[in-house]
Amino acid sequence: MLFNKRFTAALLFGVLVDQITKQIALHNLSMFKPFAIIPHIFEFQLVKNFGAAYGIFQNQRFFLLMVSVAVILFCIIFQRVFEGNRARRLGVLFLLIGAIGNLIDRLYFGYVIDFINIQIFPVFNIADMAIDVGVGCFIYDVYLDWKHNQKPGKTHTSESE
Repeated sequence: MLFNKRFTAALLFGVLVDQITKQIALHNLSMFKPFAIIPHIFEFQLVKNFGAAYGIFQNQRFFLLMVSVAVILFCIIFQRVFEGNRARRLGVLFLLIGAIGNLIDRLYFGYVIDFINIQIFPVFNIADMAIDVGVGCFIYDVYLDWKHNQKPGKTHTSESE
């Protein structure tokens, strides 16, 4: 079973780290003056995100709440599908950390607290990073399946050719 004690402990730890870092940001950072680690490259700055990743779906709180709940329910209902290998288990773990972390913010504040500003990306948080890592794990799993299914001596071609 995917949701064993170890998985649940890791999930709770990840959500706790996300929520603690957001509270630190909320109480110690300014929306107007960033705290620079490397000026204009890596800074901490408070942002109240009323949308989703990369600024999409602004002011669509109900829709984003429903998406978060759907992701969480999907992971719970179809947990046996994800038990197959480590990449899938880690993918689900990180996806749940991110979905739950940002869901808590949307329910409590009406927005998501973002605070990590690496200038080439929109401002993000630990939950966003967890979602990215989770998606990366699923992509890695697909790659491993593809690599495993390749027959020696054959090249991969499209079926339409």
